[in-house]
Amino acid sequence: MSKLLIILAIFLSGCSTVTEFMCKDILVTEEKIVIDSRYYEECQPLNTLGVNPTFSDVLLNTVENAEIYNICSSKQRDSILLLKRFTNR
Repeated sequence: MSKLLIILAIFLSGCSTVTEFMCKDILVTEEKIVIDSRYYEECQPLNTLGVNPTFSDVLLNTVENAEIYNICSSKQRDSILLLKRFTNR
């Protein structure tokens, strides 16, 4: 019973050693954040083929679309990493 009263007295008195581990201060900074404007741009639409494409047209279109996709993919990945960094995830 006396142990219970001692523990209760410690919690009611607001022991600084207990609140040190339970309460964390929120870190707020006034730092201005500048985000590259390229992250706000939409991805370029993929190229389409003409009416009667030749095999070389199909190959060229495939290469160009792969380049467009890679650029867009890296931009989206960077945007996600940036958002995760700001949300501490």
